[in-house]
Order: sequence, then structure tokens, then C-alpha cells
Amino acid sequence: MKSQKKDREHDVETDVLLTVRDVQRLLRISNPTLSRIRADKNADFPKPIAVTTKAVRWKRADVEDWLERRKVD
Repeated sequence: MKSQKKDREHDVETDVLLTVRDVQRLLRISNPTLSRIRADKNADFPKPIAVTTKAVRWKRADVEDWLERRKVD
């Protein structure tokens, strides 16, 4: 029973949706830098989820995975 609860809690954490501001804070970048990254096809930044016609969100897990792939060994 305990492991099922833990799995659900983990799923909730990874399904958290981030705003533009949240992504900026997580990546420690400015809005213009985020815009450049999003426009750069080679950056392979995660696609946002449109929640309204003017608001987008990103899955936290997708942004964290992208960041992890970008780290230099």
C-alpha cells in the first residue's frame, strides 16, 4: 500500500505545470533568454502546453529532463 501512495505522490510532482516565470526561475534565465531558447530549433526545448490562448505551461519533468541533457560532463 505504501509504495502505491509514494508512486502517486511522485506522479503528481512530475506532472506539475510551470509558468513562464517558473521556468525562468528554474533555469535561472531572463525572459529574453527563454524566448531565444524556445525559438532555437537546435535547443530541443520542450513544447509548451497551451492552457488558454495567451498562457502556456510546461511539465516540470520535461524541463528538468531537458536541463539534465544539456549538462556537460
